[in-house]
Amino acid sequence: MKSASLVVRAVVAGKRINLSQEEAAAKGLSGTFYLRWYEGGKEKWKAVGKDPSSARMAVIRKEQEFKGHAASTIGITLEQAIDTFIHERRASHDSHSVERSRRELQRFAVVSGKTYIREVGRADVYAYWHFYKDRGSAPRTIANRVADLMTFLKASGIVGLLKREEMPKYDEKDVDYYTETNPNELTQFFAACSAEERLAFMFFLYSGCREREVMFACWQDIDFVSRTYTVRPKTDLGFRTKNGKVRLVPLPQILIDALKTYVVMVPQRRLIFVNTEGNAEGHFLYKCKQIAFEAGLNCGYCVNKKLLSCASHPVCSKWSLHKFRRTYATLNLLAGMPITVLQNYIGHSDLETLNRYLAHVSAKSDLAKQMVENMARMIQVQGTVAADVMAETVKV
Repeated sequence: MKSASLVVRAVVAGKRINLSQEEAAAKGLSGTFYLRWYEGGKEKWKAVGKDPSSARMAVIRKEQEFKGHAASTIGITLEQAIDTFIHERRASHDSHSVERSRRELQRFAVVSGKTYIREVGRADVYAYWHFYKDRGSAPRTIANRVADLMTFLKASGIVGLLKREEMPKYDEKDVDYYTETNPNELTQFFAACSAEERLAFMFFLYSGCREREVMFACWQDIDFVSRTYTVRPKTDLGFRTKNGKVRLVPLPQILIDALKTYVVMVPQRRLIFVNTEGNAEGHFLYKCKQIAFEAGLNCGYCVNKKLLSCASHPVCSKWSLHKFRRTYATLNLLAGMPITVLQNYIGHSDLETLNRYLAHVSAKSDLAKQMVENMARMIQVQGTVAADVMAETVKV
């Protein structure tokens, strides 16, 4: 049976030496871990970083390749597996999503009560599922959390606990948008904003950007001449674009003019929107709901998981940051923007979501109404014939 081993490559007196983990620990030395194995009679080496947990998981994964199936995870604690998974995610995800993953996996560790990753079983997945269900989480949230857990378990060599058809189900959200049922609601919303709040939510509305794309928008990203906002990663701020891509978003003149005025007031600031401590503003959602509540725009029927009613609290589910993004997409489609162009501006990796928006818009078009009227007239004619036949039958 093929096997792989770990070697610590340390530097002593200017020379590189190879040690086993035990030898390195005994001598108090550290360095880069290398994976060593033999293939076709030849010795192979691969650097696997400086983190011991990550290095150990690299050995397991290599042995998985040798065996052709999930390897044993004997000796790997659940905590070590979580640390390894988080370490790897840092390479491709921003700090916000990485920390969220860590919190959720640590919660799973508490819920499951397991010490070793090999002990995790199907019952633990369902216990985690029920944990969120019991606390009143939405079906979509539960589905996301369980899916994230399965990704972690697969990366840790634990597979086959749930079949695809057993995963949590949820209903797709409505593709509603602001002004759809109340043409004046955004006018009333912005009237209740302070000057800085008005600019921030104008940015959400007129750029169609995600929350963190607005949070980490910098003045250097705004081209006042071409009237564009460049969505780009800021690694030093812990921000990475969702698809790892840089994109340009055109901005209307009304927003450009507002930004020109604002930049004069805060010329030395890197971020456009900051909190009271000068860091990225992270309370846009709370502010959005508070403004809607003060403007009397709550629906009055929502009750959140803390049993607070939106009739008397700023918790209305009708008001969200992502709804500004849906409004941007929907209104641009109504204005005739080609869906593939909109896809680039809004930063979607595929057209599935935008096709739902397009179907929503199309259903309200004059053409759609005319088509269903034509269909109704056809059914009415057939219905009349059927009624005549029945009348004749009754006479008999």
